[in-house]
Amino acid sequence: MIKNLLIIGLNTLIILIILECGFKIYDLSQPDYFDNKKKIIAYYSNFTNHPFIDYSGKRSTAGKQIHYEPGVYFQTTTNSDGFRTKRFLPKLDKTFRVILIGDSFVYGMNANDNETLAVQLEKSYRKNISKKIEVLSLGIAGYSALNYAGIARTYFDYLKPDLIIVCIAQGDFGEDVDKLKTFDYQYDNGGYPYFIKYYSKTEISKNLSLIHKLKLESSLFNKLNYLRHKIKNIRFNKRVEKISKEKIPYLDYEKLTEDERKNLYKIIKKNRYLLMHDLESSKTEYNITFKSLEYVKKKSDEIGAKIFFSTLPYAWHINPEYSKLFQMVNFQAILDFRSNKVYPKLVNYYAEKLGILNLDSYDFFIKNPGKYWGDYDPHFNARGYKLYAKFLFQKTEKFIKENFVNKM
Repeated sequence: MIKNLLIIGLNTLIILIILECGFKIYDLSQPDYFDNKKKIIAYYSNFTNHPFIDYSGKRSTAGKQIHYEPGVYFQTTTNSDGFRTKRFLPKLDKTFRVILIGDSFVYGMNANDNETLAVQLEKSYRKNISKKIEVLSLGIAGYSALNYAGIARTYFDYLKPDLIIVCIAQGDFGEDVDKLKTFDYQYDNGGYPYFIKYYSKTEISKNLSLIHKLKLESSLFNKLNYLRHKIKNIRFNKRVEKISKEKIPYLDYEKLTEDERKNLYKIIKKNRYLLMHDLESSKTEYNITFKSLEYVKKKSDEIGAKIFFSTLPYAWHINPEYSKLFQMVNFQAILDFRSNKVYPKLVNYYAEKLGILNLDSYDFFIKNPGKYWGDYDPHFNARGYKLYAKFLFQKTEKFIKENFVNKM
């Protein structure tokens, strides 16, 4: 019996070693992300591989994409770094460069290339201020403040922006907490979080846990972890596809009994990124988000760039009737938001603490009512991106004129 177990254990170990060696050889066959001069060269070929920001989009691609809005396809094109924007080049003289940082809203989910937030905002700047203003979009679906810090580490020194606008969605907070649990991130000596592979080519922390070291060094571990996430995404996509086909009537939360409310809360509790009940407890719970944003501010100061935060609304924040998706799963979210508005208050608190102005767009959307989102997709449609671009233009126009146009 013991002999058989030893044989099984030894065979298993041999198989694992063979798999590890095979995946390691494959990984080593891929070009390095940096050349000898430490200049950025994008080589990665899949959505989940960026050694300093965790992941990015596929590089230098063009095609049609669909998200959660049935039948809505949109044209997307990415640059050589995997971002849906123009090529990253050194800034030209007498050019004012604006960088938008964010998640799928900045990426432009559900919008064609010529309808994204960055494109709409650049059009407004060039039409009303100067043609020497350019706007770059550094947003990818699923990004949160942890990734924004990675962008600051990787791109700020090279791109040298004059103005940085960090578009913070409510989902960023819970996503940061969840990402920290994956062991992909660690804190540096200054207390700022970083993606652990950021230091794989420079300085590896001696204080990494075993799981952190496996994440950093084991090709097999990372392939299995990637497979786990793929399976999880497949299950999630099937769930979204299922509920998008079901016609569920709007549920009036106010008419629910106390027991029904408790049961509903239990069902959607996993959607933690939508649930923010208390401002004081949120300040502590989402400290990882604050530290990430603090690092972005630190890097912007180092390069002499102006930085703003900006908060933006989901459909159910403005009107529950705008979103069929909300009517299915997010009843508590709108009650929380309308009763205490913790999300924008928390961003305002962070902004004030860092000496930054938060450009809160909620009142602007309320004063300009309309259908700016998809029915089953919480992102803006083309009209929504256009309106948000108009808001950002109005809020930043004076600063750009005073710090660019008047100094030319």
